[in-house]
Amino acid sequence: MLEELRTLVLFAEEGSIQKVARRLPLTQPAVTRQLQRLEDVLGTTLLDRRQKPPRLTAAGLEVLTRARHILASVEALKSFAAEAEPRGVLRVGLAHGLSDAAVANAIAGAATAFPKASLRLRTAWSAELVDQFDRGQLDMAIVLRPFDYEGPGALGIERLSVIAQSGGSAHDLETQSSMPW
Repeated sequence: MLEELRTLVLFAEEGSIQKVARRLPLTQPAVTRQLQRLEDVLGTTLLDRRQKPPRLTAAGLEVLTRARHILASVEALKSFAAEAEPRGVLRVGLAHGLSDAAVANAIAGAATAFPKASLRLRTAWSAELVDQFDRGQLDMAIVLRPFDYEGPGALGIERLSVIAQSGGSAHDLETQSSMPW
């Protein structure tokens, strides 16, 4: 219906179906069909086709006034929605040892969902990232080491498992218990 209203407004501005067809660009029959659809939906004649070129009827003039208001409201709504879209910079810390590939899908999804926002990704050791988060230098951090962090925004702790072949040349993991896995 919005396209039909736009076509009516263009007809009022241009004064001919041929000129409207050039501006849209559509064929003249397509412009005529849009105007006829609008007449069918509204149940009234908008154009006096007995005159050459056709002119707006009294009902057509009233619909034109309202169509301009409707289209202006739609544009205002689009502007409001565009302003409400998240924008700015999201500062994310990613712990050394975590592959950027591990978060690549999330980053790509965020970029698609929020095209006016940008992501600043910083890598560092987990303890350093937690410190940066606490100081407000990061908006979020993805860390490896299980912290007993009770600060704002802690979503949870994910356990990490390390596997190795039995009897292989890997170090004895039990002796590595002091490592900050």
